Amino acid sequence: MQIFWIIILFFFIFLQFIFIKKNPAINRLFVLFLFVAFFMWYFVPILLTISGNTVVIDFLGVELTNYCSLAIKELTLYLLILFVFNATSIKKRIIISKVRFIENENLRHDKLFFNFTFIFMVAYIAFLGINQMDYTANNDISKQQGGIFQLLTFFSYYFMAYLWVLLIYGIQNNQRRIAVILIIAHIIVSVLSGSRILLLSLIYLILFLVSREENSIKKVRTYVILVVVSLASVMALPYMSAQRSGADVAVITKSENVWSLVLEELNVKLNSIAYSSVLLKYDHEEFAGFNPYLGSLAKFVPRLFWKDKPTATSFNEDISGIPSRRIPVLLDVNSESYNTGTSAYAVAAWQMGFITVLLTFFLNVLMFKLINNSLNNSSLYIKSFGFMLVGFPQLVMLPTYGDNILQKLIEAFVIFVLLIMLNIISLEHVNENSNF
Repeated sequence: MQIFWIIILFFFIFLQFIFIKKNPAINRLFVLFLFVAFFMWYFVPILLTISGNTVVIDFLGVELTNYCSLAIKELTLYLLILFVFNATSIKKRIIISKVRFIENENLRHDKLFFNFTFIFMVAYIAFLGINQMDYTANNDISKQQGGIFQLLTFFSYYFMAYLWVLLIYGIQNNQRRIAVILIIAHIIVSVLSGSRILLLSLIYLILFLVSREENSIKKVRTYVILVVVSLASVMALPYMSAQRSGADVAVITKSENVWSLVLEELNVKLNSIAYSSVLLKYDHEEFAGFNPYLGSLAKFVPRLFWKDKPTATSFNEDISGIPSRRIPVLLDVNSESYNTGTSAYAVAAWQMGFITVLLTFFLNVLMFKLINNSLNNSSLYIKSFGFMLVGFPQLVMLPTYGDNILQKLIEAFVIFVLLIMLNIISLEHVNENSNF
């Protein structure tokens, strides 16, 4: 019966995607991101698990019935978020008064900003290449709170988003070429450091390049390359996992059933619902309380003023209390670098039960609308905020738990204020009326 309800929910979610695609108020790029995120984090892992690929839940000690029960709740929350977001996104509406964000048309400012982005990203990629090439060291829990790496990473999210927006929407070919070079360099360094999922960036890169290609022959050729790269990336997952874990790659190479290993690896990597079920199994609902929200709201408050301040999205004062780090602790995994995927409903229920599930619902709808409006804005700087907030390329923000949304919105607000102070964007009050 549980599998029946999962199939029904899949059907209504795909139906909702059809309505969203037909909605002229919703940005086409955002539609793509929403669908890919659902396919990756919901459809593929749930389908694999209910089809008999139970390696993840067996390792976690989670019963299939409990997994399916959580999957139904996750899918129901996701469907409600999509429905309300689509229903409240309308193209034509009466506008009496509004404040809008505009890009200051100053070519000198644009050139300076691009040059600064170039210098920053070159320095950041070089820093990654020199200091962060070891996966274990890169994810060491002791290095995840504060320090130069965290500061650089904080700003890199916006600058990286700006490069992608330039690639997709930019009109200056020279800037677009430089953006491509920096993006490829970032992909290479990230993948070599162990972030296998950033191979997705290469697929997106080809997709966005082909979308602007006018020559039909070149377009078909690039689509072929896209398919080959996508398949190669998927098939490479078991080998990359073996190299990172120290397993014998030769055994995998000689395996007669590599495809089953690929499916297993996909399930291991993408099944955030299974990992999140551990929180509810061992900690139970309402364990974390409101501390994760307090930590997220006070993210930039120095501990000098609040010594016992909770860490953002954590139930305690340490990064080990955030959901993705808490799960390995509950599994008694003795690793300072191990972290897992997390799902929206499970984490929200782990916090304050129904109250934070409700908060997560409203905040995700708000987040979706903010991302959509940002991507619809004519300014490349504003579009970059929308791109940054989707959690590209993993798309882990579509959706996520409420306190994580607050954390990301506060981070975006800090960068937004800096752009206003530098006179790159400004606010403009507009009075206008429009008819339905």
